[in-house]
Amino acid sequence: MSGYYVDKLFLSCKGVDFDRGLSESNELQGSMKKSMITIAKTRYLLVDHSKFEANALMVFGRLEDIEEVITDEDVDMSVLTRIQHLGVRGTTASNVKLTRWS
Repeated sequence: MSGYYVDKLFLSCKGVDFDRGLSESNELQGSMKKSMITIAKTRYLLVDHSKFEANALMVFGRLEDIEEVITDEDVDMSVLTRIQHLGVRGTTASNVKLTRWS
């Protein structure tokens, strides 16, 4: 992957655990995401509220590796606060509008 250049990476995952990290249930996808995070200039994580405090088979990164998290409006405010304390920007998205919370 070192021969590739990625300006903006948009990725999702199966689980976001504040202690363990970002995880994926498919090892091949996890390995690819780990490599892409390494070479990308800017990284965006798109996950709905159900992915927080969830875990899957393979950890491929840390939340701190991400510049911005985009999630749905059902996310718990305590999750948003923890993300902000890591220095990660965030956006909640509804069906109609986007709202920045950082």
